[in-house]
Amino acid sequence: MARLLRPYGTIIQASNGQEALTLLEKESWQVDLVITDLTMPKMDGLQLIERIHATCCDLPIIVISGQYQTAPPAGIQIIGKPWQDNELLAAVDQHLQKNKTRN
Repeated sequence: MARLLRPYGTIIQASNGQEALTLLEKESWQVDLVITDLTMPKMDGLQLIERIHATCCDLPIIVISGQYQTAPPAGIQIIGKPWQDNELLAAVDQHLQKNKTRN
């Protein structure tokens, strides 16, 4: 996925939700988009989303999951597994365009 998204700019990768939160804090929340899975060790995707919203409520989030059964929280886009490159890229483009119009 990182290779696919590299043309968009800097990619920050984390192996679990807690590491993602630490990296977001290290970057002072100055990221354009978060892409996460739901199933992760230490802190799952829903817990990560809750922490992000508590700290930085307008940060766009895409969740990639094969297990999501309910409607996503407001502002969260779900992409099912297995995902297609064009589907992910379209979602990233959409969120980054929205982000540009907000700033």
